[in-house]
Amino acid sequence: MKLYIAEYIENILRKAEYEYDQETKSWCASADDLPGAYAQAGSVEEAREQLTEVIEDYILTS
Repeated sequence: MKLYIAEYIENILRKAEYEYDQETKSWCASADDLPGAYAQAGSVEEAREQLTEVIEDYILTS
């Protein structure tokens, strides 16, 4: 059985934007497809992991 939710999340992550914030010295990740989906962490990998959780929560509460 194919998991469409996992595929949907991966598609959003592929289009996510990552930017380093000099002021907070951290990486910010956002997904334009989901307004308000935003994560911030010390590395790109951590920001991506946190954004994944944010997307999952977004899906579950929508």
